[in-house]
Amino acid sequence: MSKPNDVDEFLKDFIDELKLVSNGYKLGEHLIPVHTASFICDAPARQFFKRITSHNGYSGCERCQQVGEYEAGTVVFPELNSLPRSDENFLAQSDSNHHRGISPLAKLNMTNCLVSKFVLDPMHLVYLGVMRKLLNLWLKGPLNVRIGSHKKNLISKNLVNVAKFMPAEFNCKPRSLDELDRFKANESRSFLLYTGPVVLKDTTDINIYNNFMLLFSAVNLLSRKDIPNSVEYAKDYLLKFTEHFIQIYGKRYAVYNVRNLWHLPDDVAKHGTLDSFSAFEFENFLGVIKNLLRKPNFPLSQVINRISERNISMDVEEHIYPVLKKIHAQGPLVDEMVCQQYKELYLEKYCFKVTPADQGVMINNEIGCIQNIISNKCEPNNISIIYQVYQVKEIVFHYPLSSANLGIYKVKGSVRFEDRKNMKNITFCEKKNMWLGYTLAIISQRFMVKHAILLV
Repeated sequence: MSKPNDVDEFLKDFIDELKLVSNGYKLGEHLIPVHTASFICDAPARQFFKRITSHNGYSGCERCQQVGEYEAGTVVFPELNSLPRSDENFLAQSDSNHHRGISPLAKLNMTNCLVSKFVLDPMHLVYLGVMRKLLNLWLKGPLNVRIGSHKKNLISKNLVNVAKFMPAEFNCKPRSLDELDRFKANESRSFLLYTGPVVLKDTTDINIYNNFMLLFSAVNLLSRKDIPNSVEYAKDYLLKFTEHFIQIYGKRYAVYNVRNLWHLPDDVAKHGTLDSFSAFEFENFLGVIKNLLRKPNFPLSQVINRISERNISMDVEEHIYPVLKKIHAQGPLVDEMVCQQYKELYLEKYCFKVTPADQGVMINNEIGCIQNIISNKCEPNNISIIYQVYQVKEIVFHYPLSSANLGIYKVKGSVRFEDRKNMKNITFCEKKNMWLGYTLAIISQRFMVKHAILLV
């Protein structure tokens, strides 16, 4: 299916329906308010819907009025202090070079729509954009920033080795840098937020590594709700990242994506964490829709029929959590317990397993390693975990902020189970730890609701 040519025709049904529910949608006796929270799409789609100049045009920045410069065959945006665009001056088309006509969305009479509600999608901007750009610069860029073949092979080997330590919640396991051209957005995200800070350490120039850590820290802060003033800190780090990026790699690489990083915290302040307005959820659902098709003809009818079949089917069982799997009798146990032992425990958001990738846990602010999962035979819903505790927590890095602020530690000195028998009900599990192993080190980074640990 080709992309549409006429934005008016493409959006007509959407705009007509949105007008019909502008005062709410009546369902029985209830009036349900309907409003547009945000428009989530990549840069070419935003340009199409808003009828503005291309993202690689001189007036292509959607958030500020900076005029780009032509540098080495591309348009760059090196200036960091430019007048911001607003919904009001967008509707007034005060910057004629930015517009290519009137967007049909202007007919919705939403004064706060065409700038502030068209969010900068982090999947395309950060992971497929800036992170992919950095990886390509390190492998194929100018000689002064390119890593040698020996270090490239070392990084690739470590990435492959950590695959067996990736928790079950990760769909894509790390791959060698030789396959960079086939990296998916999830893999770039994993590199930036989890594996990169460790596999790059001591294999890249200190200035390049510190520049990467500014991006790593900023994106981590923008992905979390539990750190005060995280948006302000992240904006400061992204400003420094952009300044240092231009100094290290040159002005010719300060393209649209790099420039728009600095605008990303504004969207987080208005719409929530990065995952709140990421295209990941929608891209993943495209795969679900694709799997509903059985033949190339009449795709829309097929999707509707499959969804209808799924809704009326009585065979679909909903999971009631927690779910226990894989009975065993290998222990360890606390004293003489009468219980059933399991190797896997599935909760609503994540799972625990008695395997290296999924046995990390945080309980009472202690970092532990699960040794067994048990349920009381008299009370099957009374589920507990038996675990070891690591006594020493150390800071992993200090730049641009302490790793402790992100919940990332180096831990050591595990207490033997025989010396201290730890057993807690699963309701005491605060977070799931993530640790990834390679060569002599085991590493981790924060994974959504999970805690981050670095274990050596």
